[in-house]
Amino acid sequence: MSTLSTSLLKEKHHCPGCGKVWPTFTQVLQHRKNKPACLDAVLYSGIAEGGDVDTPNPIESPTLQAMDTENMEVDLNLSFPSPFQDTNTHHDGYIVEPHPNVPLNYGLGQSFMDIFDSDQHSSERDQHPFYPWASHSEWELATFLLKSNLSMAAIDTFLKLTMVKTLHLSFNTAKDLRNRAEILPSGPEWFCKEIVPKIPTSLPLSLYYRNPVECLQALLRNPLIKDHFHFQPFRLFEQAKSTMQVYTEWLSGESAWEMQNKIPDGATLLGTILSSDKTNVTSMTGGRVAHPVLLSCANISKEFRNKASNHAFMLIALLPIPSYINQKRQIASLLENRLFHECLDIVLEPLKVAATMGVMLSDPLGYQRKCYTPLASYIVDTPESALIAGVGGKTSSVTMATFTNFGDNFRHPPRLASVTLTKLQEIEDAILDGLATV
Repeated sequence: MSTLSTSLLKEKHHCPGCGKVWPTFTQVLQHRKNKPACLDAVLYSGIAEGGDVDTPNPIESPTLQAMDTENMEVDLNLSFPSPFQDTNTHHDGYIVEPHPNVPLNYGLGQSFMDIFDSDQHSSERDQHPFYPWASHSEWELATFLLKSNLSMAAIDTFLKLTMVKTLHLSFNTAKDLRNRAEILPSGPEWFCKEIVPKIPTSLPLSLYYRNPVECLQALLRNPLIKDHFHFQPFRLFEQAKSTMQVYTEWLSGESAWEMQNKIPDGATLLGTILSSDKTNVTSMTGGRVAHPVLLSCANISKEFRNKASNHAFMLIALLPIPSYINQKRQIASLLENRLFHECLDIVLEPLKVAATMGVMLSDPLGYQRKCYTPLASYIVDTPESALIAGVGGKTSSVTMATFTNFGDNFRHPPRLASVTLTKLQEIEDAILDGLATV
C-alpha cells in the first residue's frame, strides 16, 4: 500500500459545519446531506469572512475539498435550504412533494448579529462582553432584578442591604439599573395613538402598538429559529402513489399551496398568526384591563412555536377597553366592539400592505427575501371569535348556523367575509332609506 493511501486511512474526516469526526468521506457526505444546518454553517461563515457563496471558504481539509459537492442536491441560491426542497424525498417516512415555486433570496441584508454589532455601544462590548454590566455574575443579578415582579422601591431597598453593598456593583439604585438596561439594543419601537370616540368615556383612550411587519422581521432575525423554519409549501403522502395526503405544519395544507400559486415566482409566503384576549393589566392599582394582541409566524415549526420559552409570539398592541358614560349595557357593548375593530384596523394596516404588495425581509442568515404576509390563523376563544366575526353570542362565527341549528346533522355553509360585508351594506341601506323617508 502506498504512503499516500496509508495517510488517507489514518486521516480524520471532520464535518466543517459541526466539527463531528467521521471515518470515511462517504459518511461525511451523507451526514451533510441529512443535516442541512451543517452546510448552512459553512455557507454563512464563508460569507461572514468575505468568501464567495459559490465557493465556501471554511472547507480547509484537502480531502473534503475533493468531495463531489454536485451530489449534495443543495441549491446555493437559497439562504438555507428547507428540508422539503427536493422532489420525492422522504420526511419521517412520508413522500414529500415541494411546491414548484421555489422561494429565492435577493442578496445579503442584515442578520441579528449585524444589527447587534451596529449598535453605538458595540465598541464597548468588544472590550467588555457583558457591557453595560461589569461581569457575568453582575449580568445575572441584573437580569434577575429586571425580570422579577419587584417594584423600583423594593429594588432600591435590596441594593441598600449591607451584604449587597459588599458586592461592589456598578449600579446602586433601581433607576441606574433601568438606565443601563435601556442602552442595550432594543426591539421594534412602541407607538401611542390617542383614540377620540364619538361617545364620551370616563377615561381617555390610548392605543399602544408596534409595527407588525417590524415585529415579524424581528422574529425572522432570531437565530434560534434557523433549524425550525420552512420557506416552501409542501405536500406529504404516505405512499408513492400520492393517494393518502398527510397534514402536519401549516405549509403542508392546501391553503398555503394555493397562496403560493398566487404570489410571484421566487417570492416567500409568510403566514402570520394573531392571538388576542381581554386581560387584566393591573390588579392592585386600578384594575386596568386591555386587549393584548400577539403575533407569530406559521412558517415556524409548531413544536418550537408552541413552547413558551422560545418566545415565538411577540406583543404588537394593547387595545383600549372603554368605559362609556350614561350608556345602556347593550349599546356600550356594541360601541366597545366597534372600537376593537377600529383599533385592529390601525395596528394591522402595515401587515395588509405587505400581504398585498410584498415586503423585503431578512431571514435568519441575513439574506433578503420578497415576502407576502397573509393571515394564516387567529387564535381566540369563543366570545372573541364572535366579536371578530361580527355576530351575536348565540351564532356560529365560522358557519351560517344559529343556536337553533346547533344540533343539525349536516354542515352549514361557511361564514365568508363577502356574506358579512353584504349584511352590513343591507343594514346601511335600510338606515339611509329610513332617513330619506323621514
